[in-house]
Amino acid sequence: MRAFIKDNIVLVAGISLPLVLVIVFVLAGIIPQYTVADPKFDVIFSDRNYNKYQFEVVDQHVHITAMPGGYYGSNNDKPKLYRYNAASKQVQEINYTMPDLPEPTPGVNIYNNPVNTNINIDPTHPPTAQQAEDTSKAVNAMKTAQVQKPVSVPVKELEGVTLNTDSISPDGYELKSHYRTHSGGMFVGGGSYSGYTATLAKGGKRVALPYPKSNSYEEPRLLGWVVQ
Repeated sequence: MRAFIKDNIVLVAGISLPLVLVIVFVLAGIIPQYTVADPKFDVIFSDRNYNKYQFEVVDQHVHITAMPGGYYGSNNDKPKLYRYNAASKQVQEINYTMPDLPEPTPGVNIYNNPVNTNINIDPTHPPTAQQAEDTSKAVNAMKTAQVQKPVSVPVKELEGVTLNTDSISPDGYELKSHYRTHSGGMFVGGGSYSGYTATLAKGGKRVALPYPKSNSYEEPRLLGWVVQ
């Protein structure tokens, strides 16, 4: 055997080195799962939706922002809110009540952009003095127009929860999201899945957060780590 290895050192190296690299990469993914401590802090996160309701953290507490007098619509319009429990390693959706919003200020535009103004101009002729004056008035009106600002209301179900909003938890974990596409192929019915998955990551360790997404295309958004 030694003679064979000595006479075929290049061949042996060409075969063994890739195997060694594969083993190293496999161990690099497995070892942290056993050597890195599990997460110690609960996580509050939401779907990164782009509707008219958004979550924000004010003074370390979760608030929901919306326009005064806004119409809530169905429950499907509510942004989803989740909590990962580090002790049970489970994710639960937080069933919260949409807050009552104040009425809009009378005479104030409820939208955050001025109303469009149309001024007819003949492109083949220079604008008249009257058109220039009308344009100036319209621009000034837009600049000085009062617009209704969104209001921020605490989420009652989380009033006693204090958050650390750093991107990395006090014990070193980070919330990561990945967009993945999976096709079942012809042997498993041809089904497919596309969407975001969420994990807590630290030093090569990954902890999956299986949460009941309302829409797989909505990316998870970190709100904070529960510190109290």
